Amino acid sequence: MEDQIKKLEEYDLLFLVVKKFAEAGDMFRGVSYLEMGYIFEELIRKFTELSNETAGEHFTPREVIPHVPDAWIDHEKNKSGL
Repeated sequence: MEDQIKKLEEYDLLFLVVKKFAEAGDMFRGVSYLEMGYIFEELIRKFTELSNETAGEHFTPREVIPHVPDAWIDHEKNKSGL
């Protein structure tokens, strides 16, 4: 997963991907944090399969998952001076 994040960052796509998720507010209305956790884990699993990593290399506590997009967006805004 780290490699995919680095690739997205290298091509200036990471901020755009996370921003799209953050802007999709209404699309995820009614989706519980538990369901978002499953969505997040599925994305991690798919990226992991593509990079030939082994299961269990990634763990994000469910309490952290809802805050990840905001943290990335804040980081990118601060980095780019927005």
